[in-house]
Amino acid sequence: EGLAARLAALPGVAAIKNPPAPEGDFAGQLARLRRATPDGFVLGYSGDSKIAGALAAGADAWYSVIAGTLPGPAAALWAARGDAGALAAQAASLAPLLALFDQHGGIRVVHEIVGMLGLGAVALPPPLQPLGAKARDAIEAALDTALTAGAVA
Repeated sequence: EGLAARLAALPGVAAIKNPPAPEGDFAGQLARLRRATPDGFVLGYSGDSKIAGALAAGADAWYSVIAGTLPGPAAALWAARGDAGALAAQAASLAPLLALFDQHGGIRVVHEIVGMLGLGAVALPPPLQPLGAKARDAIEAALDTALTAGAVA
């Protein structure tokens, strides 16, 4: 909270990006951060695989790795943030795909999705390496599941 308060006091700083809350306690973390920062200060989160918890707890922003590649499901997840049932349904439809983010890293999974969807050739920044065939197969299966469920538009 101390760092958040110091950052919020700096001219021109209007938001911070947090990693997923320890132990998944987004509500507790947000409450502490809100007490330490002025009204209107934006408290956002990264970590796409855990973002449903942050959105359910009232996060102000989501700094997403998947939104640029799969804007439809990302927008649907964001739009569902005020409705617990809709948020849970959206999160469940993406769960197999987002679980791979924890296993392989979001940037590496999205890199594979870009290729699978034919969106172009994108090189991973060094020192990251592309995933192997087994991981690509898992990503393709999860992406197919999301497409079948209507999660990816």
